[in-house]
Amino acid sequence: MPITAVIYIVAAALVASLALKHRWGFWGFFVISLILTPIIGLIIFMASSSDEKK
Repeated sequence: MPITAVIYIVAAALVASLALKHRWGFWGFFVISLILTPIIGLIIFMASSSDEKK
C-alpha cells in the first residue's frame, strides 16, 4: 500500500475522531472524509453543530 494512501486514511480517521460527539459521529465523518478528502471533512466538521446542549 503506498504511503500516501496510509496518510490519507489516517488523516480521515483523525478528522472523524474529532466528531465523536456530533450527530453524524465517527463513521459518518470518516466516510465523508474518505469520499470528499479529509480537508473538506474538517471544514464540514467545523461548520456543523454538535449534539451537546449549551
